[in-house]
Amino acid sequence: MDSSLDRFIRDRAAQLIGIRWGSRGAALGLAINALVQSLVGGILLAISSREPELLWVGAGMLALGIGCGIGALFAKRKMQEATRPETRLSAEGQRLVIKLASHVGWSSWAGGNGGCSQRFQWSMGRRTCSQVMHESAFELLDAAAAQYNRVSGLVQIQGAYNSPTIDKMRPAIREALNDTMIGVVNQVALLEASPETASAVRIQVIDDIAILAELGDRIETIRAQTPSLTDRLSSSSPILDVIEQLKMDEAARSELHGGDSELRHRG
Repeated sequence: MDSSLDRFIRDRAAQLIGIRWGSRGAALGLAINALVQSLVGGILLAISSREPELLWVGAGMLALGIGCGIGALFAKRKMQEATRPETRLSAEGQRLVIKLASHVGWSSWAGGNGGCSQRFQWSMGRRTCSQVMHESAFELLDAAAAQYNRVSGLVQIQGAYNSPTIDKMRPAIREALNDTMIGVVNQVALLEASPETASAVRIQVIDDIAILAELGDRIETIRAQTPSLTDRLSSSSPILDVIEQLKMDEAARSELHGGDSELRHRG
């Protein structure tokens, strides 16, 4: 069964070390297609003098090869614009992330036009993080990853009602979350490289894990609170808008009927 750290590495490693495998795969695929199509098209054109019916087929394949070549150049340029490595990661932290990713694999999403996306996966092995790390280092980093995954999931939850506080602070929450987790990775990387530092590193990391846990608890508490009328009306949920309109209509009818009854009583 995957650990919290395994899932964290698969989801975040590519961003942390600045690699976009989707762009690289697309460039390579287009380059291979360009070479094959151009080669076959050229051969067909060469023999079209003896087989005229192959002229248009060869010309079409050559044109397709040229198009793939142009596409490969654009894909390569996009690959060169890949996300930069996370500068807050130390050299030891980067080495640790690369080490873990090379065993458990990672995946990233390469966005396309019109909102279309295609998933590219890369993996060198089937080992888990617990199998390639010192036990004490794994326990600390896995505990931190569990809280990171928890908070990351909480701020992404969508529903009929979204807390205005969380919506407003979502960018700050994510920034603080990432900053704290990167600090943990850097600390655990020192422990992984030098187990003798276990005592000092554990004190710092346990404190960071407690902070991440408190952040998750506070977000859950806010989400559990009953929303006020103002919060509901400010929500972008269509179904809540309809419910509130029906309530106001019902209240208006009740007041109207109550007023009519009072007038009849007076009369």
